[in-house]
Order: sequence, then C-alpha cells, then structure tokens
Amino acid sequence: MYIPVIIWMLSAGICYYIAKRKNIKQTVTWNLIFVFLGPIAVPIILLVKSKKNNVNGGLNKNTVI
Repeated sequence: MYIPVIIWMLSAGICYYIAKRKNIKQTVTWNLIFVFLGPIAVPIILLVKSKKNNVNGGLNKNTVI
C-alpha cells in the first residue's frame, strides 16, 4: 500500500530536480503537474525545453560599449 506513495514522491522529487537543472521556473501549474501525474510527469519534464542563458552577457548586437 505504501509503495505507490513512495514511487509518486520519488517521481515528484526527480521532476523538481530536473526542472531545477533545466532552469524551468517552478510555478503552481508545474507543481500540480508533478503531484497529480506522478511517474508520468518525468517524461513530460524531459521533453520541455530549458531556458537558455544569454551567452553574450545580455548585450545585443547593436549595443555600443
């Protein structure tokens, strides 16, 4: 009886970890997806594109230094 709960909690923890590594903002919507979908949320979070950091330090091409 406790095994499904443990699996659900582990999958939610894995989703939080993956979202943090991909720099995905954790909102209420994402938290609800993690909790309600459980193990199914892991492949979903793997498919979401990560936020890319700006390589040039936030400067535009037209910025004059």
